[in-house]
Amino acid sequence: MSKTGLLLQCGWAFNNPLIPPTIANDPMRYGSAFHELLALSLENGVPPELSLAVLPAIAKKFHVREDELRAHASDAYKTLLDWLNGDNAFGLKLLPAPKGAIVIEKAIAYNTAAYSARMAPPVDENHVYQDVTPEEQPGTVDVAIRLGLYGTRVPPRFRKAVIVLDHKTGMSFDNPRDSKQLRSLALAFARLWKAERAIVAINHAPRDGLPAVFADELTKEELDEHADNLRDAFVRIGDGSLRPGPECGYCAGNAVCPAYGGSLASLSRDLQRMEGALPPEPLEVESRKALNKPTSRLDIETPEGIGTVHMILQMIRRLDDEWSERIKQKIRDGMVGVRPDGKISVLKIVERDNLSLASIKRAFKKPGEAAKIEKMLRDAGAIEKLEREELRAVDDR
Repeated sequence: MSKTGLLLQCGWAFNNPLIPPTIANDPMRYGSAFHELLALSLENGVPPELSLAVLPAIAKKFHVREDELRAHASDAYKTLLDWLNGDNAFGLKLLPAPKGAIVIEKAIAYNTAAYSARMAPPVDENHVYQDVTPEEQPGTVDVAIRLGLYGTRVPPRFRKAVIVLDHKTGMSFDNPRDSKQLRSLALAFARLWKAERAIVAINHAPRDGLPAVFADELTKEELDEHADNLRDAFVRIGDGSLRPGPECGYCAGNAVCPAYGGSLASLSRDLQRMEGALPPEPLEVESRKALNKPTSRLDIETPEGIGTVHMILQMIRRLDDEWSERIKQKIRDGMVGVRPDGKISVLKIVERDNLSLASIKRAFKKPGEAAKIEKMLRDAGAIEKLEREELRAVDDR
C-alpha cells in the first residue's frame, strides 16, 4: 500500500506529529539497495555484476548480502533492457534514447492546487523532502521517459505520452494502472512535459522469483480524474476528518488514530479474552446481547466476526514486522531484552538452503541450459507445483 493510496483514503496521518517514523526492516533495506544499484547501472550503462566499484559499498550500506544483490539486480537489469529495447506490448524501441529523454531516480513535486509540476531536490538523509510547499506532493521516480523527444521513432498516439516505471522486489504488487503511486508520478511528469497520456510500468523482480515487466496505459481522462482526487485529498489534510476503511491496516498512525486506535485496543482485549488471558467484560457482553449482536466482535461464527479477525490479524502482522525490526536494532546496539517469561531476547543468524527458478537461471547461463535443468528437476519430482489458500481483502462489489 503506497502513501498516496493511504492519502486518497484519509488525510489524518499526514503531517501529523503523533505518527512515529517508519523503521526500515530487511525487505525495505534490500529494496533500497536494489533500487540504488539498478539506478547506477542504468545511468552508467554498466551491468550490476560489473559495478565492482559501488556494489560492495551499497551492500554494506544497507546490510544485505553482496552476492544475492549482484545476481538479483543483474537479472532484473537484463530483463528491463530487453523491455526498453522493444520487448514490450507497445511496439516501442526506446534505446538508444535521445538526449534528456530518460530520467533515472529523480524527485518531482506535483502541485495539487495549480495542477503543475517541477523537478525537486532529492530526499535528505532521513528520507524527507525539504523543499516542498503544503500544496505539493513530492515523489521519486525510478525511471521516467519523455516519449515526445523520440519524434517519428514512436507511433503517433505516443508522441504526447510519458512512461513512468517503478522497481518492485516484493512478491505482491498492484496492477500498474491500479497503483496510486504510479498514477501520481505519471500525472506529475505528464504535467511537467505537457503530455496527455501515460504508460505506467512495474519492473517486478522478486528476490526468489524471475523478473518481468508489466505495463498499462492511462488516458488523459484517467490522469485528469486522479488530479481531481489528489486535490480533494490535500484539502482534507489537517481538517480533522477521519475516513476509516480497508487502508487503515497499512497506516503507520493506526495505533494512535481516534477512529482506529481505540478499536485496536478493544480488539486486542477481545483477542486476549478469546485465548483466556482476560475474563469476559460483563457490561460489554450484556450491551451486545441487548442489541441482539454476538457477545464478541471476534466471534467467527458471524460475517462481522470473520472480517474483524481477518483485519486485526493483518494489522498485527504489519506491526510484527515493524516492531521486530525496532527490537533488532536495539539488540544490535547492545541492549538485551528481558521477557516476562524469564527468557531473554537475542539475535541469531539462521541459514537455509534455497533453490528457486531464479537461482537455476543465475547458475546456468548458457542458452537453453537452465531450461534443461528445470525440466530434469520437474521430471524427477524435485520441483512441485503447490497451491495454497490465502486470505485477501477485496472490495465488496
